[in-house]
Amino acid sequence: MKHVWALMALLLAFFTALGAWGAVLLFRGMAYSAYLVDTLPTENTVQTPELAAAHSTMLSGVGIIAMALLGAGAAVVLGITLQRRAASSAPAASVLVRGERFDITETRSKDGVSHHFAWRNGPANGTYGFTIGHAPAAAPSMRSEELEAHVHSFLDAFFAPGGVGTQDFPDFAEARQRSRPA
Repeated sequence: MKHVWALMALLLAFFTALGAWGAVLLFRGMAYSAYLVDTLPTENTVQTPELAAAHSTMLSGVGIIAMALLGAGAAVVLGITLQRRAASSAPAASVLVRGERFDITETRSKDGVSHHFAWRNGPANGTYGFTIGHAPAAAPSMRSEELEAHVHSFLDAFFAPGGVGTQDFPDFAEARQRSRPA
């Protein structure tokens, strides 16, 4: 969640700087416009290229300020959305089965409930795992015994002859089999 807040802070800083630049352009155009109105003869103030340029600068400043406000609003909405999504997929449990540690995340959506089992001390630097989906979304959370049963089944299939472990991660599977008591 820290990275979400860091990204949001970075985006807000960018859009704040952009808004400040727009404000500088706006006030610079206003000041130049006021100077021209005060120094030019009255009959020429409406049609001078300098006054038109000052007005263009003011409009550019207003446009940049508007973009900065929209961007900052979008950054806040993005941050809130990501925070809610992270909260809806908070770790439900962490289990240790046969020396293998899995962090389990439960995610609920309108389509149902899913559980992602991240194998923290498994192959691929702890990025390997599996997911189980359930429907409907109103289904109760799995009990720890059910979660552990899914991990047992997964490990049995993973380490079985011809299983994913022996096929895709042979060095990992062999090292684990050697380290286990017979």
